[in-house]
Amino acid sequence: MIQLGDPIETGGIELRYNCPFCLKRNGTEDTGWHLYMNPEKIINSIAGVFFCQRCGARGSANKLFNIKTEDPPAHKWSEIISRFLHPELHAPVSTAISMPDGVRPVRPNTQAGDYLTSRAISLDTAIFYEMMDWPERQRIIIPIKEHGKLVYWVARSYNGQEPKYLNPKGVPRRSVLFNIDHAGQQDTLVVAEGIISAIAIGRSAIATLSKMITPRQIELIADSKSPNIITCLDPDAINEAVDLCRDLRPFKNVRIAVLPVGSDPADLSYEVLKQVLDTAPVYNDWLGMMARLNGGLNGTEFQYPTVGSHHER
Repeated sequence: MIQLGDPIETGGIELRYNCPFCLKRNGTEDTGWHLYMNPEKIINSIAGVFFCQRCGARGSANKLFNIKTEDPPAHKWSEIISRFLHPELHAPVSTAISMPDGVRPVRPNTQAGDYLTSRAISLDTAIFYEMMDWPERQRIIIPIKEHGKLVYWVARSYNGQEPKYLNPKGVPRRSVLFNIDHAGQQDTLVVAEGIISAIAIGRSAIATLSKMITPRQIELIADSKSPNIITCLDPDAINEAVDLCRDLRPFKNVRIAVLPVGSDPADLSYEVLKQVLDTAPVYNDWLGMMARLNGGLNGTEFQYPTVGSHHER
């Protein structure tokens, strides 16, 4: 894959890169950012989206990325387009946040402790994820950190109070991943949708907080030290799971797990969840196409046991 590096912005709509064609065409490498690329032309499907002022190379997006690979990562262009149209989705969280006043560690024999027990979450697990009790609002607070810094939190009601979740104001949840600091160091990272689902899977799982996964979240996963990825989104997010697998495949070894219809990881017994993850097939384009057509992989190839009760992990 050609690595163009970060572009220089021209002040208009064009971006400038060092041209990868100059070495072959001119005999010397380009170090002066002579290749111009116009994201707007990609969006509007206009031919000739790049041009090098130094060696004269010009052509389409695929030509630029197809120099040293038989499988051009077209998703890279959608990422560039997304950066051009929606830079806020790529930006790291910059707003300084803190935990609400009045929070305390979760204690046994309290409403918060009883709620966690009912969800098969042990006190040790609560300590690992640094969960806190917010008794004034009757909620469990689950922090989300990035490089050790608090970037977000989720406050989950434990007495049926609505809304079920509270979040810090002014911080985009679509820029963060629950448990990325720890899970991103493991050999296999599992991508779940909700926090409780990620906790049910285990300490190598992250949560995206939504089935709509943003470019920055994809970047965080791609930049993790985990060489192997298993996507395990909820059954109604099969299209989003396929998109995520496609976007991560150039960087990681990717498998796709599909849960039994009507379930999420927190609903499943340990044995069923383990089998779902252990038998998750390696992702490829054919598998993705079949998953989209069939609304999942639950067919003759993948017969899961009956959904059982959830056990503590």
